[in-house]
Amino acid sequence: MEKLIFLFILFTSCQTNHWNYAELNQSKEWSEVDEKNKECAVGTHQSPIDLSRYQSKKLDQKITINYNDESTEVVNNGHTIKEKFHGNNYIQVDKQKYFLKQLHFHTHSEHSLEGVYYPAEVHFVHANQKGELLVLGIFIEINSQTKNEFGFFKNIEKGKSTIKLSKIMELNGAHYFYTGSLTTPPCTENVKWVILDKHISLNYQQIKPFKKYYQHNYRPINNIKDHHLYHSDN
Repeated sequence: MEKLIFLFILFTSCQTNHWNYAELNQSKEWSEVDEKNKECAVGTHQSPIDLSRYQSKKLDQKITINYNDESTEVVNNGHTIKEKFHGNNYIQVDKQKYFLKQLHFHTHSEHSLEGVYYPAEVHFVHANQKGELLVLGIFIEINSQTKNEFGFFKNIEKGKSTIKLSKIMELNGAHYFYTGSLTTPPCTENVKWVILDKHISLNYQQIKPFKKYYQHNYRPINNIKDHHLYHSDN
């Protein structure tokens, strides 16, 4: 019964969300679906982008991650698997706290690193008290020897899971930083992005429950244009 309910949610979500990942020129197609999405096509700070140490400027910036393990609501919105949070987990950047609202997944990765894509990417979406957004992105690599220490993709069809957010804190350190946009409509800009140098390792069986529903829910990279890309060793 739980599986049937989950599939019904997937079907109805796909019917009520008109944009999709099918088009090669997604930015143009998304902007034509709804005028609210015009920034997808005309924005100058769109995400994702290719990350490169050669094209980045050095930045002395330390990120504080304050995460505790939390039970979460799992939702399939027709575009990805999203896990919602209601606790006090936060990231602090430049003395500003951004509280974790949700995480979701893309396969393959949306950002690339020196032109190379990873099998998947997870985005932790945060907001401060002003409603300003910060997204923490982490590449997911496949390693047959690893165990799912994070709790991702467990009990997807039951609509709830427990995520070991505390394990994310172990990956904190060197990172890329830039100001970009949401990678889905309406492609709102002025979103801060932090992409960690360290990656999450999962084996194929652990990511298989997600790929059962989504094989290519990613937005192609955008030209850097007016972006200012930074890298911090801290």
